[in-house]
Amino acid sequence: MTDRDWRIFKEDYNITTKGGKLPMPWRSWAESGLPKALLDVIDKLGYKEPTPIQRQALPIGLLNRDLIGIAETGVCT
Repeated sequence: MTDRDWRIFKEDYNITTKGGKLPMPWRSWAESGLPKALLDVIDKLGYKEPTPIQRQALPIGLLNRDLIGIAETGVCT
């Protein structure tokens, strides 16, 4: 994907980041590079797509980088 494509993708999921040399967010679980056994568990639990915070925070965490994440946790009615 081009830089513009990534910018649009991040805007679509309301992902903002600060810091240098950050990995791009995951577009899907399959793209994550996680072990198949873990992907099978994620699928079995019914998680079809990562949430926006998972899309960006997990790649950063897997690099052993510090992060602070702020995410919407639910919708109040």
